[in-house]
Amino acid sequence: MCRNQYVGADAQLHHFFKCPGQDFDLRRYGEAKVSRFAGQAINRFGAHEQHNGDGPADGSQLAFEITDGRVLWQQTVGVPPGSGLPGRTRSYSLLAHRLPASTMLYLRVEDPDRGVIYCTTQLGRYLATGTPGVLIDHGNEIHILHAMAPKEYLYSHFGLDGKVRTQQAYRDWGSRPALAPTDDGGVRVVGGTPYDPKATPPEEKLPGLGEHPVPIPKSAPTPTPKKEDRPPENLLSR
Repeated sequence: MCRNQYVGADAQLHHFFKCPGQDFDLRRYGEAKVSRFAGQAINRFGAHEQHNGDGPADGSQLAFEITDGRVLWQQTVGVPPGSGLPGRTRSYSLLAHRLPASTMLYLRVEDPDRGVIYCTTQLGRYLATGTPGVLIDHGNEIHILHAMAPKEYLYSHFGLDGKVRTQQAYRDWGSRPALAPTDDGGVRVVGGTPYDPKATPPEEKLPGLGEHPVPIPKSAPTPTPKKEDRPPENLLSR
């Protein structure tokens, strides 16, 4: 059985790729190949999905590469007492990873003292025209606002455990969204228009004939010729 396994915070290893006779520590960078098993699906690291392939090997190979992204922003915060979370600190990192067709933005949450990575989550496409907006709230949770496309932004709120709290897309329709602190120590988005990027756009309704009647064209009156436009009289016809 070949699987991509996510190990919890109380373990020494965070990600480990296991196959019969093939074990890869996903904390190490480089290229590797494993035998592909029937029914196997590739894990999405950010979502922590786990898919197991129970069928026999189909003879093909799966090649993958482990690389690190470019660090755009990084900050270490403390774990508030009474939160019930292990460890004393958390390190937040925003990473940009360039692909052939686009650049993707990732958030990494880790405990640097214990060597535990809670998540490396893909936030989506990143329009590298400026630094993403970042604020830390009173609970030391992170709030991020980044540009996905021209006039399109994504707001993300993550906890100290690496789990997403809230995500909302915004459009800049005359008012650009921005992060702002609240009086109680929280963070909110000001400006912009919320929207669902996965929603199907409404179909345009064609107007009926009764809503916009077509006016009947009127015949133009025959112009009366002016005196100077009349042909000269034939004096011999008198």
